[in-house]
Amino acid sequence: MAVLETDKIVFKPMSYEELSISLERLQRFNNPFRKFDRVCREILIKHLVSPKISLKNYYKFPFGTLNFLVQLIWNESVRILNPYCEESYGINTYLFYEEIKEFSAKEMLKRIVFSESVSGFAMSANFAESDFICDETVLKEVFEQVGIAFDNKYLEIENLDVFSKTYIAVRMNYSINIDGFLQLAGRKNNISRNIKRLIWLNNQIKKLDLAFDFENIYKLAETYRNQNHSRKPLKLIVLVEGATEEVLLPLFSSVAGIDFEKTGIELVASGGKNQVARIYAEINHGVNLPIFIILDADAQEIADEIGKIIRPQDRLYLISGGEFEDILPDELICRATNSYYGLTGKINKEEIKINNRKTVTLANVWKQKGFGEFKKAEFAQIIAESIKSPSDLSEEMSKIILNIKQMISK
Repeated sequence: MAVLETDKIVFKPMSYEELSISLERLQRFNNPFRKFDRVCREILIKHLVSPKISLKNYYKFPFGTLNFLVQLIWNESVRILNPYCEESYGINTYLFYEEIKEFSAKEMLKRIVFSESVSGFAMSANFAESDFICDETVLKEVFEQVGIAFDNKYLEIENLDVFSKTYIAVRMNYSINIDGFLQLAGRKNNISRNIKRLIWLNNQIKKLDLAFDFENIYKLAETYRNQNHSRKPLKLIVLVEGATEEVLLPLFSSVAGIDFEKTGIELVASGGKNQVARIYAEINHGVNLPIFIILDADAQEIADEIGKIIRPQDRLYLISGGEFEDILPDELICRATNSYYGLTGKINKEEIKINNRKTVTLANVWKQKGFGEFKKAEFAQIIAESIKSPSDLSEEMSKIILNIKQMISK
């Protein structure tokens, strides 16, 4: 691939696949500053030849410089792939609006101001993180020191608070040409569901001239989500312990009439009960969306810890029957297992009566029947194949889904 030089900045252009992957990563549910920072590092370390940026010196560059270099590499790469593309940035402003619907603009600005690539270059602001306030004059001074010059048209957007307007102004300072990429992507086959959504949104914004009419675009996006199962815009975060819930909860919810993709529900599997507490403590101040937390019965201490900081809009559910596997109906377990292992052996409800945790019982049964080692993730996939109707829901599973239904109906 050719190496380009622009005013002593030397870089290797990004391919279509690299642009697509970067855009997909920017659309994942994660703190916007964190994921943008990660994508920036990946682009600059891989594609910038001069000045050379590495993991070691990345934060030695001002925030504005990093943004400018990413913008340059992205936009020039798009022009190479799509030489006659138009440039329209309505899709950018709207996607930042989706971000502030999901995440607190104030908290995101705080992360930027006190990040390594800003704080070291903006010492004269002289205010502490603990008493961070959104004073437009101070914030403009901080960002101007690191190469961000505000465009007043973003600071004058109606119906947004000062935090939201300032955040959009900061993010729009060095805009990447998403529009040009989407024009190119629209001519490709086998594009992802997310890219299809962005192409549709981009066309609606341009066709209806809705660049700053965020609420109307958002309503259109919700209609599109309901019809195309695009998951975004998000409406609810469900925070669970592990892989079993991640695989099965959307399926149980679906037979009960709640489609996660259609309704805008993001399920976050934390990897253990201790991680649930850590993740919730990390995101509860920064996320605007309601959060539903599900914990196994043995996580009472974790539940008590979360209860001390839980927000009014969030809910915590402690499974009374043990862990998630314990609230699966015995009939469903037997049907799924016998369908999968039918040639090796069969089980019946009497064999899996719970004397202790169901996973312990099943591990013993697996060994006795010659099914191999019992693994929760594999077991979840086996159960998933047999979930067909509301009759597959246990009483406690129905209670969990009722909570989800109530939270998305608000």
